[in-house]
Amino acid sequence: VRFVRIDGKVAAKKREEAIKQLHNDPDIRVILITISCGAVGLDLTGALCVHLLEPQWNPSLEDRALARAHRLGQTQPVITFRYVMKDTIEEVRHCFI
Repeated sequence: VRFVRIDGKVAAKKREEAIKQLHNDPDIRVILITISCGAVGLDLTGALCVHLLEPQWNPSLEDRALARAHRLGQTQPVITFRYVMKDTIEEVRHCFI
């Protein structure tokens, strides 16, 4: 599976290129983004699935990250997956949200 990546080490210009690739290259099926980079300022309306792999203590940060795919212009349903490890503090927190 071909993918692009955005994290804190990726320069702004490269981030823009990664987003363009995601939207324009049918072979790019996955974008890997750290939540700190993916929570603000990105248009990911081409996304159909969002997998949250790093639970956040602040639920609004996760909500903002999900909003990158659930925004004006999205024409498809977006499926969200949250991965929570069993017997961890994240599991306890997840039960209360």
